[in-house]
Amino acid sequence: MEFRETDKPEGVAVKYTMSRKHTTTNMPVFGSEILEKLMASKNSQKSQEKTEKAEPDQQENSEMVEESIETIVALHVHAEQNVNLHQRAIERITSAAGRPRFFYLTLLVIVAWVALNLALLVLRHAAIDPPPFYDLQGFVGLAALLITTMVLITQRRQSAKDERRMQLSLQINLIAERKVTKLIELVEELRRDLPQVKNRHDPQAEAMKEYIDPHEVLRTLSQMLKEPTDDVKGE
Repeated sequence: MEFRETDKPEGVAVKYTMSRKHTTTNMPVFGSEILEKLMASKNSQKSQEKTEKAEPDQQENSEMVEESIETIVALHVHAEQNVNLHQRAIERITSAAGRPRFFYLTLLVIVAWVALNLALLVLRHAAIDPPPFYDLQGFVGLAALLITTMVLITQRRQSAKDERRMQLSLQINLIAERKVTKLIELVEELRRDLPQVKNRHDPQAEAMKEYIDPHEVLRTLSQMLKEPTDDVKGE
């Protein structure tokens, strides 16, 4: 139904057009707000689903990390159980001697000893250890010998521990290499059996399917390390 300016007073016609403009401009804004709310709810649902799916993965990762930490702690505890009291005491002394505090304390004792003997000589008293301080030199030499021996004892146990860790890492790497080789072999068999996948010859995959002999690798490495030394001797 349309109104004309002749049918209605002038004020009514103007009021009607203003209300009509108001309704036409407000309708699209109201629809866009609803659309934005729907999109926001969908996005929140998707993010919630992603977090719900990610929670089991995070739990599995945390369990794997905890298991790895427990294994490392168990290996450390097993290595420390066989250490006797003498070895522990020597390692504690070596650890204390390797700190800056021990260096400054030793330097302070030496300076105090020299200053005490020089002061006694200045005051015309008999010095405990007159220059060139033979007693101090003997004490320092004895302390150096003892500390060197304790350091060697500590390094010997640490070297044995590192050797066991290297052997364990080597064994794990060999087992992992066999597993990876087996997986490559299974994937190649699956590729040949699938009718949708085009069969083709892959020389790299064929080479990776074979197990690596560690003894052969060791012989090759020894030969490669020996050849440069022979060249140097020939020159």
